[in-house]
Amino acid sequence: MTIGFDINVRLNRRGRAFDFRFQTGDGLNVLFGPSGAGKTTVLNMITGLVTPDSGHILINGTPIFDAEQAINTPLYARSIGYVPQDLLLFPHMTVRQNLRYGEKQNDQTAYNRCVEMLELGPLLERFPPQLSGGEGRRVALGRALLSQPSALLLDEPMAGLDPQRRQRLLPFIERIRQDVKIPILYVSHFAEEAARLADDAVMIQSGQAIAYGPADQVFSNPKAEAHFGPFDLGSVLEGQVTGFDDNLALINCHGQIFKVSGSGYQIGTNIRLRILARDIALFLDEPGRTTVQNAIPCTITKLDERDGSVLVRLCPADTKDIGLTSMITAQSAQHLGLQTGQNVFAMIKAVAVTRSRHSAN
Repeated sequence: MTIGFDINVRLNRRGRAFDFRFQTGDGLNVLFGPSGAGKTTVLNMITGLVTPDSGHILINGTPIFDAEQAINTPLYARSIGYVPQDLLLFPHMTVRQNLRYGEKQNDQTAYNRCVEMLELGPLLERFPPQLSGGEGRRVALGRALLSQPSALLLDEPMAGLDPQRRQRLLPFIERIRQDVKIPILYVSHFAEEAARLADDAVMIQSGQAIAYGPADQVFSNPKAEAHFGPFDLGSVLEGQVTGFDDNLALINCHGQIFKVSGSGYQIGTNIRLRILARDIALFLDEPGRTTVQNAIPCTITKLDERDGSVLVRLCPADTKDIGLTSMITAQSAQHLGLQTGQNVFAMIKAVAVTRSRHSAN
């Protein structure tokens, strides 16, 4: 894995201790945790607004802060694009002027590409007070990108947007994730949004990183339940459209084929799938005729018990590179006599698999 953010810092402020130690890849990395956990503090230390007491901060292997080496790069020289929650657009400037203000250099090609990517053309002569919440966020994203940063920090860009506007903004974030090859640290409170976007994820609590790594592993971690809740736990899988079975798309995830309903699929398109733990039923025997399209033979790798429910960790028989998680009642687990190493069938409806499109090869 190419390391994008390497954070190992300690800070004591107003009697509160922060001790953040985590690494992420160089893609889009979601930072999540409860209110007051220290998410904004992490961003402020990366930008240079807050100076840690000790430790180091590296971006793409380059130190911007290292207490032992006496490195503390000034805020203006850190080359970091930052989109705060309040956007900080200049209300007396047009969208065009706001974008031009953010330019590191007058690069018309880069400007045109940014306007096209974020579909800002119709907005260029408007002023920020004339923009919707989603439009304003796209402008703030564009201004940050035109500074040609080495990394991008997004502090809850969906905050304050209703579900419909969040859905309209998500494809633009995905486009940035795909087309802009810089590490991104994205603070989020929404499980669907985080699971859809993240390459890596960092879960923080009480001033510490309590889990980090590939998104599918972190989002299926029992610790994530405290933040997202049991009904949002699940698996995040990367795959590719390889064909069709009537009106269902066939998605190959490291050798395991999933049938997924929906429209607009094209062969060769890279797809991210999200399967909620509550949407996976377990059978001991291969089912006969059923409306459920995905009957996947799996081996139980772990059982996580909690009050009234059990998270069943599963490894599909056709691959060792992905994992699934099913959430069932403790009564059901006892009734089936489930145990580690046992073979079962994971039953998943085609309509229960949600997806986001990445790119065609």
